[in-house]
Amino acid sequence: MRLITYQSEGGPRVAGVRDDGYVDLNRANPEVPNCIKRLLAQGPEGLRGARAALEAGEVMPADAVKLLAPIPSPEKVICVGINYADHAREQGKEPPARPRLFSKAVTALAAPGDDILPDLPAPPSPKRASRKELAAVLRTLPEEQLEVVLMRFVDDMALAEIAEALSIPLGTVKSRLHNALNALREDPRTRSYFLE
Repeated sequence: MRLITYQSEGGPRVAGVRDDGYVDLNRANPEVPNCIKRLLAQGPEGLRGARAALEAGEVMPADAVKLLAPIPSPEKVICVGINYADHAREQGKEPPARPRLFSKAVTALAAPGDDILPDLPAPPSPKRASRKELAAVLRTLPEEQLEVVLMRFVDDMALAEIAEALSIPLGTVKSRLHNALNALREDPRTRSYFLE
């Protein structure tokens, strides 16, 4: 059974996937919670009731439903990375003995089709370094600092992931990143990227 959370007129509600649409489980059976968190908290018994409601309920067409993040307002988000061989090969790495776990901020969750970034305010400085200027400044960084900057901001890796990937202590990663950002902050071509 696959579960989703969708936006109803009354707020987020849990539904099950059936055929080419969704069944609001609470409307099919009021004994089933209308919130996915409360449903999951009921354990196997709650899921049995949800499965029965899924079979009995009326299907809403998929195009009539606005999907939300599966778990609204989670306490934490734990992700699994490089968890299959093809993913490792895509990155030119050997598959690890165990998948890598890492966390993301709960604000990283977005509903399907929603913008990933919120509307950000305009930068405080009207003049920003061009890509060419930014590349020139980045090339002035020592190789070990540049590597950490690229892994952090281009590959979107957490600091602990970088430490593991480079087989260096986390403190070394933090130091390299700190020194690189200070150099970028001090260079007049890239200073405008940093808020005063």
